[in-house]
Amino acid sequence: MKQNRKMLSANFATDGDSKIPTLLSVSDRSQEFLRRAKETGSKVRIVLELDGDGALSSSLEADPDMLGLAAAFELQLRAELIADGYNIRKVDFSKIHGVAGEDLEKLADAMEISDGARVLDLMCGYGAVSAHILERTEKERLKIELSMCDLHKVQLDRIPDAVRAMAADVTVGDARNLPYDDGVFDAVVIKMGLHEVPHIDQPLVFQNVFRVLKPGGRFVIWEVMPNTGEQQDAFTEQMQKKNELAGYESIVVDRYFTRGEQMPWLFEEAGFVDVKQVFEANFHQSTLGRLDSELGGDRHKLDELNAFVRRCTPASIRSEVDYLDEGDSISMKVPNRIFRATKPE
Repeated sequence: MKQNRKMLSANFATDGDSKIPTLLSVSDRSQEFLRRAKETGSKVRIVLELDGDGALSSSLEADPDMLGLAAAFELQLRAELIADGYNIRKVDFSKIHGVAGEDLEKLADAMEISDGARVLDLMCGYGAVSAHILERTEKERLKIELSMCDLHKVQLDRIPDAVRAMAADVTVGDARNLPYDDGVFDAVVIKMGLHEVPHIDQPLVFQNVFRVLKPGGRFVIWEVMPNTGEQQDAFTEQMQKKNELAGYESIVVDRYFTRGEQMPWLFEEAGFVDVKQVFEANFHQSTLGRLDSELGGDRHKLDELNAFVRRCTPASIRSEVDYLDEGDSISMKVPNRIFRATKPE
């Protein structure tokens, strides 16, 4: 089913210079409520208050007509206050995922970038994919206009100066509500980003990419895609435990690793055609490889992670994933796939 929700990005103002990032989930009727408020020039203020006794109260401040409309629509506010894992997590993903330069070539091949193309590296992080695209197009003497977009400014701040200087724009934006006009990109790529979006929101990413692509434009995704439900459950549980130990609260809650068989459905529901898997590789991931990069070098956390992995990995799948327990390191192979699809002409 298509999701008709939207995600609105904002900031809670504080007394100091800091801002608390806010993502507001807006349903169909909420969108209509906000549209009418905008049309009438009405201001709407949502207040949450926690008093000294720990009691929480909330209120909606607006003119009487808007308050009546909110009541008629039976609107409900759901709030979640949570640490943003990606404002904490600063790692070199190439060392964790074991991706080589020739693997990134497969990604660039799938995009079929031509001279004059406008390209979006979505959920770009610190720009590893963009750097490769720029290097390749420079060698091929292709002029492109590259946009880089990620929800987390902390990650964008890590983009090397040379890459940033060559980009057309570096934009803070949510893949579920892209800050770009309709039909402006020839190609959009997401590498290892979709799984950071909650399961219920993943269709929104595909709908937004479809919207910003030109007719005939290509959407390319590189993702971890377990083969079976058992593999999916085991891998997800292991990653949740690792992220819990690392203190990445939002990542624990949000992540959903799509199976390979689920990916074509997401493309097709958004309107894409010619959906194809164009690459598959199995990269070995090890718990020891997370020790310094994500567990802060804490051996006790590594021991706890290893004990958890031993418990949650069923014997029935261990041969399938090349499970190897070497005491302080447990490794297994994880399927990575590249899918490509096209927006109809």
